[in-house]
Amino acid sequence: MSWHELKSEEELNRLLEEKPYSFAIFKHSSRCGVSSWVKRSFQSDWKAEFSDVDIFEVDVIRNRQLSQIIADNFKVYHESPQLIVIDNGKVVHHESHNNIEAESLTTIQS
Repeated sequence: MSWHELKSEEELNRLLEEKPYSFAIFKHSSRCGVSSWVKRSFQSDWKAEFSDVDIFEVDVIRNRQLSQIIADNFKVYHESPQLIVIDNGKVVHHESHNNIEAESLTTIQS
C-alpha cells in the first residue's frame, strides 16, 4: 500500500493530466478520532490486488483549501474522512465516514 501526501492544486492537476491514471484520494482529519479509526480500518482491509492503486492523502486541517478544490472539481460534497476513487479523471466511487472500505477500489476498471 503506497500512501502519498497531496499538498497542492498543482499536484492534483498533474495527476489528472496523467490520464488514464487511476488513483484514490483519502481526505483525513488528523484531529478526528473517527477519521483515524477509519484510516486504520481501511489499511487493515487492504488486499494485494489493490497494490497498483496509489492513495493520495489530504490532511483537511492543514490543507482545507485543497480539500475544497477537490470537492468543487469532482462535484463531491466535502466530508472527512472521505474516500474518492478516480478512474481516467472521473469519480467512479466516493464514500465517507464508516462507509469507507478498501473494496471500493474495485470500481477502478484498469
